[in-house]
Amino acid sequence: LSHLEDGFHALHDTCLHRGASLAAGPLEDGILTCHLHFWCFDARTGASTQVPGLALRVFNIKTEEGDVYVEV
Repeated sequence: LSHLEDGFHALHDTCLHRGASLAAGPLEDGILTCHLHFWCFDARTGASTQVPGLALRVFNIKTEEGDVYVEV
C-alpha cells in the first residue's frame, strides 16, 4: 500500500523476478524498487519500468471517512 500525491495505491508485494518482498525496497517518485535485484515497478499501475508487458497485480482501493479499504 502506498500513498502518493494522487492518492492511495495497492500492489501485490512480491517482486516478479525472484519473489522478494517489495515492501523492503524504496519508493521514490512513484517508482517502487526491489531491494534485492533492483527491478522497478510503477506504484500506480504495477507496470515494470524495465520489462514491457510485465506488471504486478493491482488491488482496488476505496477511501471512506479517512479509512482505506483494499479489495483482495
